[in-house]
Amino acid sequence: MLTKSALYQTSLRASGSGRYRDAKSDFNRGAVLPPETMEGLRSRYHKDRTNAEVLELTKSQLTTGQKIAVQRKAEQSGVEVEFDPAKYDAVRLYVYAFEMGIFTSLRRSRSRLQQSLVRQNSQRLQYRQPRFAGVSRVGLPQL
Repeated sequence: MLTKSALYQTSLRASGSGRYRDAKSDFNRGAVLPPETMEGLRSRYHKDRTNAEVLELTKSQLTTGQKIAVQRKAEQSGVEVEFDPAKYDAVRLYVYAFEMGIFTSLRRSRSRLQQSLVRQNSQRLQYRQPRFAGVSRVGLPQL
């Protein structure tokens, strides 16, 4: 006799395989499948479809972790995948910001700002070598 969990898993496999078979012939029937599965079906049975179409079709099936992971791909594809930053820890958000190039753009804008300030105040910002009495170039006291 099968246990409850074994019966549940058997029914899931049966219903999932039907959806999988349906998605082989009809691309839109794969909306309930995970994105990885649909990518496999797309590459095998729907070669005329793009990655962006798969992402658009399966974005409702994405997990919380997958939503933040596909943001760059979604931006490049022109697909909007919404995610709530409050659901992620600081490290995950930091990695997201780094991957999306936010730090690079901040660094570029800071560099441009510094260059414009130097141009505006070139006379006031002249660099002078600090001189310390009794200290040589290597930092040792002079005798």
